[in-house]
Amino acid sequence: MPKKSLKNYTKENTVVKGIDKSEKVAVKVKDDKATATLPVGSSDITEVWKMLKERGFDPDQWEIQSLTVNQWEAPDVDGGKRLMEQTKATLKQKPQFLGELISAIGNLGSQGFSPQPRLKAKANKPEILVVLGDHQLPFANRTLTELSHSFLQDIKPDGLIYMGDLIDFPNLSKFEANPDFTSTVQEGIDGGYKVLKDLKEASGLKKGAEMIFIEGNHEVRLRRALISKLPQLFGIKKADMGEDEKSVLHLANLMRFNDLGWTYWDEPSDVYPHPEYEIVKGLFARHGNFVRAKAGMSALANLDRVDGSIIQGHTHRLAITHHTRWTGQEMNLYTAIETGTMADLKGLGYSKQPDWQGGFLTLVVDRKNNTFHPELVIFNNDTITWRGFSWTLSAKGVRTNYESNS
Repeated sequence: MPKKSLKNYTKENTVVKGIDKSEKVAVKVKDDKATATLPVGSSDITEVWKMLKERGFDPDQWEIQSLTVNQWEAPDVDGGKRLMEQTKATLKQKPQFLGELISAIGNLGSQGFSPQPRLKAKANKPEILVVLGDHQLPFANRTLTELSHSFLQDIKPDGLIYMGDLIDFPNLSKFEANPDFTSTVQEGIDGGYKVLKDLKEASGLKKGAEMIFIEGNHEVRLRRALISKLPQLFGIKKADMGEDEKSVLHLANLMRFNDLGWTYWDEPSDVYPHPEYEIVKGLFARHGNFVRAKAGMSALANLDRVDGSIIQGHTHRLAITHHTRWTGQEMNLYTAIETGTMADLKGLGYSKQPDWQGGFLTLVVDRKNNTFHPELVIFNNDTITWRGFSWTLSAKGVRTNYESNS
């Protein structure tokens, strides 16, 4: 109620209770505070509010801060004494927005909030992509690899993104070779071809589907070895081919990417660690080139290198985390993801008892609205779990509780 109306109640009101002496009942308002002296002694909040409403106070706009009940004896007309009472209420005006909110809720009526009209969704089926990497061939985790094939057969993704380090190439490393973890270049190339072929076939994808391969630091070992040992052969091509043709010794040719339908992604530069694939607007996939202490921290650090969210491999860790940036008054939420590893989790000879996690990622993308939703596929105790479903390798094969909605 407006304060001007309340001021009308500052006039003295006469209440006769069978005596010839009047009692003064006053209402005083100053700024957002008020006091009301009521002619009845009562601490019953319902009764007090009834009297306050009669004096112009709206409970949606005012709140009682304290009540004081006074009693005393006064002379009666018969020469005796009678008990007198009054209640003093101290009130404070509620913030304006709160009063308006309460009034708005009250105006909704008995039916409660009115639901917003449901807009019919436009025909635009989101896609599901599987993002995985770091097999480190020939040191892949065989159980996880087999489970991943069953997973792909069940969910039937619309595309695949491989995050690099498919082949370990330990014999091409600049580091001292571990005799327990070694393989030939040819073994790596043959194994890599088979993995990419199996991933495509398990997914049921045809040539022309989105199948992107992003170079990792272990693939780079082949290029560096050529430059170091046989620079005359680096970049050599078939006769009379265009500038866009890759070298005959490029991994994309050695592993028959064209035959398989995979794309060896080398934009904006074919020099590691720069290849970067934009899955939807503002979501970039890159292998990664450094490792921080804990899961998720490397991807968060990589956010500074892209104008958006990021998915990366390299760390052999699983994580989905987020970061908020402010530009003036504008808030932007970014997502940082690490895709785990498909390799043996014991360390591959160069890391003892490592903080690695086996698994990979699914990504639901809506390209029209540029939205995405990542979910981890976690490997533990010979089982992968995703959305409450599980795939477990047993002596009789892969056991799963998965049921498709399609």
